[in-house]
Amino acid sequence: MGEKDEISMNNKLIRLALDNPYEGLVIVDGKGIIRCFSKSNEKVFNISSDEAIGKPVTEVIPDTRLHIVARTGKAEIGDTMLIGGEKKVVGRFPLKKDGKTIGAAGKVIFYHTRKFLEMAAKVSQLQEKIDMYQRNMASLLSAKYTFDDIQGKSQALRRVKEEAKRCCNTPSTILVIGETGTGKELLAHAIHNGSIRKSKPFVKLNCAAIPAELIESELFGYEEGAFTGAKKKGKLGKFELARNGTIFLDEIGEMPLRLQPKILRILQEKEVDRVGSNHPVQLDFRLIVATNKNLASEVRNGNFREDLYYRLNVITLRMPPLREMKEDIPLLIEHFLTKMAAKLGTNKKRFTEEAKKILLEYDWPGNVRELENIIERGTNIAEEDIIPIENIPSKLLTPNLLPRPENPMPTIFEQGLQEAKREIIRKALHYTNNNRVKAAKLLGIQRSKLYYTMKNVGLL
Repeated sequence: MGEKDEISMNNKLIRLALDNPYEGLVIVDGKGIIRCFSKSNEKVFNISSDEAIGKPVTEVIPDTRLHIVARTGKAEIGDTMLIGGEKKVVGRFPLKKDGKTIGAAGKVIFYHTRKFLEMAAKVSQLQEKIDMYQRNMASLLSAKYTFDDIQGKSQALRRVKEEAKRCCNTPSTILVIGETGTGKELLAHAIHNGSIRKSKPFVKLNCAAIPAELIESELFGYEEGAFTGAKKKGKLGKFELARNGTIFLDEIGEMPLRLQPKILRILQEKEVDRVGSNHPVQLDFRLIVATNKNLASEVRNGNFREDLYYRLNVITLRMPPLREMKEDIPLLIEHFLTKMAAKLGTNKKRFTEEAKKILLEYDWPGNVRELENIIERGTNIAEEDIIPIENIPSKLLTPNLLPRPENPMPTIFEQGLQEAKREIIRKALHYTNNNRVKAAKLLGIQRSKLYYTMKNVGLL
């Protein structure tokens, strides 16, 4: 095909496009004179294309504003206009060359206003979905708790809360230590919500809950095609999600040794390398980590890098175990009873004095989390609004026995067993005010079995 033939073909295609039956296109020059009038307009305006071209647009289309757009250079999109006895949605667009308006084009966008309303409804629904998605994302990446949610008035708890409040706005890394169930994550939430970053993301990851082979991609993200099964467009890691906010790494002592140098580099350089990428991403974030392990011991045992330990151990906050703040137990009991009533949709229940006495004297190796679980259990199984001693797990009565020797002498073993039985029965009788029927029920044995055992261990 020669150059002239190609030009001719292009002109034909352009002409067909202009005259297509789905668009009523009108083009005017800077003076408002019609220069293009598509054939689909002929029936609507009762004038042929040849007759319309060269006439002022206002003579052919009385209600038009094309001449105004050609003069002002400002587009008008979405106006309704009466065309052929029906309201249609039109658009008017300035035509410019070298920054100067030389004309305007007008076309029908929707032939029926009903179509426009349908489109507007779809756009509105889409916007609602986007808004819901953004709200959900904001909820997922936000801290839920404040310092007011950390219940207790003991000196040990007040001290750690005051120390944490003073550290809220520092960019330094915070290491929260404490036994399982003491509320380390709760403290991390509160620190974020008390900081200038509170409106930014709060991203958390439990290092012990993610398989070692997946934790790298979870933390650092990955590029498209980085490995088999990778998402088509890649994935943002936790550090990138926490941009300008806080990232909380729980159980940092479980971080695989091979990944610890990357964590150290991120802290030093404030940049992250996605899996499969050679281009580091600069980040601003605040890091809070927590552990129930002794990291110094882990360093000595070769399970944790010494340089990372010192990098993390800038500000250390210790959450006290419940046995060190027993004066807070009554307050915590009331707090959790109220919480469980709301959670389970029941009346708020209360413990009998005997049951409460057990809760106050127990050492709580599982700390606040164990107390909450016991209260939830009691709230669920209690038949009335009072939680009796029978609804308290018998393990709370069992004394902490010393570990047995590997090869105990029979007489020593028997003596220890007898003493353990005596101690358990004494506690059961103590909690039930020497009511043997209740004590047997508490221990989960028949009354006759209780009498027999009491006689056997010298209590009768």
